[in-house]
Amino acid sequence: MPTSDAFFAKLRSGTSRRGLRQEAQVDLDDFVATPGNIEFPPSDAPEISVIVVLFNQAELTYRCLQSLQIQAGVAFEVIIVDNASSDRTAELLAKVRGAKIISNSENQGFLLAVNQAANQARGDHLTLLNNDAFPLPGALARAAWRLRQDDGIGIVGARIVLPSGRLQEAGTVVWRDAKAIGFGAGRRPDQVACRIERDVDYVCGAFLTTRRAVFEQLNGFDEVFLPAYYEEMDFCFRARAAGHRVLYDPGLKAVHLNFGSSSLASALKRMMTNRRRMVARHKSVLRGRASAAPWNYLKAIVGRNTGAWTLIVEPGARAASARLAGQLLDAGQFATVARTRDLPSLVSGGFWAAGGQPQATRGNPAGALAWRHFDTIVLNCTESAEAVADAIPPQSGKLHILVDRQATDPPSAVLDILRIRLSGNRLVTWSTGDPLALVEKGPSAPTASENEVPSP
Repeated sequence: MPTSDAFFAKLRSGTSRRGLRQEAQVDLDDFVATPGNIEFPPSDAPEISVIVVLFNQAELTYRCLQSLQIQAGVAFEVIIVDNASSDRTAELLAKVRGAKIISNSENQGFLLAVNQAANQARGDHLTLLNNDAFPLPGALARAAWRLRQDDGIGIVGARIVLPSGRLQEAGTVVWRDAKAIGFGAGRRPDQVACRIERDVDYVCGAFLTTRRAVFEQLNGFDEVFLPAYYEEMDFCFRARAAGHRVLYDPGLKAVHLNFGSSSLASALKRMMTNRRRMVARHKSVLRGRASAAPWNYLKAIVGRNTGAWTLIVEPGARAASARLAGQLLDAGQFATVARTRDLPSLVSGGFWAAGGQPQATRGNPAGALAWRHFDTIVLNCTESAEAVADAIPPQSGKLHILVDRQATDPPSAVLDILRIRLSGNRLVTWSTGDPLALVEKGPSAPTASENEVPSP
């Protein structure tokens, strides 16, 4: 059995995805050519049934099974469905002991294979695991503990990290057209905003755990999405409609190489077809979602989290404002930048856009954030103060305006404008200070360590 340090050292070595695959191929060749097996201990009453669906990529399957060998703290069984692989998968599976292996004579696709395995599962919970995904030590125990602690949770997902060390997703946001984006994609996984537990639209099927009772209640994955794509999103939406929570637990962590087994052309065609089916089925829910645009990224999670929301107002685009927005985001305090000319409609920028960097937006996109979403406004000049005073509605809710001590205009002049223009609004307060002090306010919700199972 590999040690966890040795196994994950390969993933933390900075090697490219292709390099990791080549290393896995060499290790698989050595494993097949020498004595020894991959062994899983028997369990009369497994709490979790881990389902792994295969179609070729034997070297990645070898790595995946190694990651399961080092799981501890929970009784689990492994169910492997081989969808008629034509590579060295059969040689590898011949050396696997203690797992239930289902060999299909033809490629049934992911959806049917999962349903097939679930019908033979004995665990209280089902964990779906891609063969190119590797849960960190303790992940299965954490998933079981999480479902044990709260009967209202039907599905729980993990912080999914790429080999580059960057985040693939911390839960997923679904837009009105059923397109999706991984929350925090491209950012560092240790940043506080990505370590906040919350309910999400859906979680990645690369490492997803659900109660078997919920899976059976919903009759598993719906075959309308055959052979694959969008079945997990549909399952999460149906679970939520049935009264079950879909939870992102940052205490769960897995590495995902993100190698697909389908060609790009065929995958895109299937995605487009099944996305239309997803929209048709869940149109009543999706109608209330934001459109797929960078400026709606934060709007997509408004109302599902509490905590600090900061609006940085400036006449033009300043690098300092973008940096401050980035620092606040990293601290788990959602921040956005708006130009003074856009304040009447409160156009929001500073989203986690391409590359994970705050980006200012222009124009007046539909469905921008409302004043009620913010509790702090940062100003740096008299022009910003005048624009804010003109734009804040009487029913804005409680707001605190922080005037930057390093403002381009004298802070006293900025404060004078606020006193004169906003003296009648008892919900608005103001002061001078260092905006960077906002970063020290800390996360807006408890965070968790990787795959840690708290003591009872």
